[in-house]
Amino acid sequence: MLPTYLWRKIYTLLVPFIVAGMVFYAITGENFTKYWFLRTLFIFILMTLPYEVFRQRLLSGWGVLAVVSDIVYYLSVVYIVNVLSWKYRGDMVDAIIDSEHLLHYKFFIFGLLCKRYPTLQKYASSNLCYTLSLVVLIFAMYLLHHTHPVVSHLSFMITIAPFAGILCAYYLFSMRFTEGSIVRGFRYIGRHSLEIYILHFYFIFSVPLVGQFVICSTTQLVYGIAGALVVCTLAVVAMKVIRTSNLLSVLLLGRLNKS
Repeated sequence: MLPTYLWRKIYTLLVPFIVAGMVFYAITGENFTKYWFLRTLFIFILMTLPYEVFRQRLLSGWGVLAVVSDIVYYLSVVYIVNVLSWKYRGDMVDAIIDSEHLLHYKFFIFGLLCKRYPTLQKYASSNLCYTLSLVVLIFAMYLLHHTHPVVSHLSFMITIAPFAGILCAYYLFSMRFTEGSIVRGFRYIGRHSLEIYILHFYFIFSVPLVGQFVICSTTQLVYGIAGALVVCTLAVVAMKVIRTSNLLSVLLLGRLNKS
């Protein structure tokens, strides 16, 4: 069971990180660590796996004790990761532990706990939680545009505000926007988000205006959305072509074609 799980994560995340990254480097000359998300997600899984194995074997069926253990362990790890990420940022070891992106570990754990505990997921998808998150998000935007950044604001922006944004998006797309062609399009993108993530860099590189509008500009929203749609469409077409080959599908996209 465990070796199968690890192998699945290796070919889904680590293999594309190396192979697709090297192909991207060969074509564009850019550092293949642009695919940081694949590496970071794999590291998160490795960080979580020992405790999850321990929990499954020794705490299964223990109810409250398992809940307390989850809270204490993961809060401790998130705190340690945050401290180490700031301490070693820019260090030589950063290339291995990916200190900057390890700061996203708290979001990974939040998703894990929501999936594990239906009560938490129910609260996260409630209108009350959405309302509170929306207020926090509006306040964060006010701080961003109408005040000078200070340490307290920075801490707020990188901790609470992102959670508020996640909860707002989750509520809107799970409870409100549930039908229509646009929603179906988002669902399709969600099902193939890994492949689109891997391939979209090639098309941003090929169409400079997309990079300008999507990444740099805040005033050209319409052009940015149009550019994103073009990139996603081209990435989906490229995905369909690549997935016609079983070998390329695994090496470049981390997907095993069903026989």
